[in-house]
Amino acid sequence: MATSTPAFNEKKALKHLSTAVVFLDETYTLPANKLVGRDRTNARKDLKKIMHSISEAMEIEDINDLKKQYQKIEKYIEEEKEKKSELSRKKRFAKEHETSSLSGLVPTKTLKNWTARTKGDFQILIERCEDEIESYENELAKIREELSALLSHQGGHISPEHLEIWLSSTIKDELLGMAILFDGAKTITEHLKVLTEESGEDLKSAKKYYGMVVILHELIISMQENLIDKIEGEVLPKLKEQKNEALAIIEKSKKLLKEHHHNNTLKNNIESNKVTIQSIDYYYEFIRQSKESVKRALSVSKKERNIARNTYETVKTSYNVASLIHEQAITFETLGNIMMPEVPDFQNKNMRENLREISKEMVS
Repeated sequence: MATSTPAFNEKKALKHLSTAVVFLDETYTLPANKLVGRDRTNARKDLKKIMHSISEAMEIEDINDLKKQYQKIEKYIEEEKEKKSELSRKKRFAKEHETSSLSGLVPTKTLKNWTARTKGDFQILIERCEDEIESYENELAKIREELSALLSHQGGHISPEHLEIWLSSTIKDELLGMAILFDGAKTITEHLKVLTEESGEDLKSAKKYYGMVVILHELIISMQENLIDKIEGEVLPKLKEQKNEALAIIEKSKKLLKEHHHNNTLKNNIESNKVTIQSIDYYYEFIRQSKESVKRALSVSKKERNIARNTYETVKTSYNVASLIHEQAITFETLGNIMMPEVPDFQNKNMRENLREISKEMVS
C-alpha cells in the first residue's frame, strides 16, 4: 500500500508550461499567415505538442503502475475462465469415475491437465481454476482500494465501487487522466500564486505565471473534447451495435424454440442474451452520464478559459494577478467535482461480470 501522498513531476510540468507560454504569446503576436518564416499556425502546432508533454509530466507513476497491474490481472482472470470452459467441455466426454489415482499423484498443474481422464479429475482442475479466479478477484479489489486511497490524496475521492466501473470501461484512461489532471492543475496554480506574490511588482513574471494558467485551461478543454468525441463517435455506437446483435440472437432463438420446444440450449441462449442486454444498458447509461458530466464541465471550462485569455491579454499591473490565479485554483477544483459521473448500482452479479467482456469486444 502507498504510504505517502503521490506526486507528479511538478518541476518538469512547470518547465514545459514556461515554454508553452512563449508559444501562447506567439499566437497573439505573429502574423496570421506567412509564406516564409514562422506564423500563428506554427505557434499553435507547437503549443499543441508541448501540451502533450505537460500532460505526460502531470501523470502519477504510482497510479499508472496500479492501472497496469490491474489490467494484467484482468487478463489472468480471462485466461482462467477460458481454461475452465475448456475443462468443462472435456469433462462432458470423460469417464464417469470419481478421480483417477494417477491424477492425485501427479505433482504439477500442467501434468495434471495432460493426465486427467475422469470426470472427477476434470472437476478437480475446474475447482482449481475457480480458486485462481477468486484469488485474482481479491487482488483486483485490493488494487481498487489502494487506487482509491491514492486518488483521495489527489483530491479525487473516488470510491473503490466507482473505480470498479471506471476500470472496466473503455474510457478508463480518460476518466482517471482527467481526475488526476484537475487536481494537478489546482496544485500548480496554487504554486504559481506563491511565485507571483514573491515576484513583487514584476509584471513580466506575473503575466508569465498567469499565461501558464491559461495553458492549463487549454489542456483540460482538449482532454474534455477528445473524450466527448470518443464517446459519441466510438463507444456509444458500438454499444448500440452489441445490443442489436444480442436482440437478434434472442429473436432467432425464440423462432427456433417454437420448433424445438424442449431445447435447453436455446432457452439458455435467450436468458444469457437478456443478461447481456441488461449489462449493455447499464454500461450505456454510465457512459452517457459520463458524457453529460464532461459536457457540463466543458461548458464551464470554455467560459473560464475565455475569461483567463482576456485577462492575460489585458493585464497591465501585477498587484491583482496573485488573487486572479488563486480564483483559477478554485475553478479547477470545482471543475473536478462537476466531472465526476454518477455510477448506477449493479443489479446482479452476472451484470458485473459481463462488463469486462463487453469492453473487451469493443476494443477487439
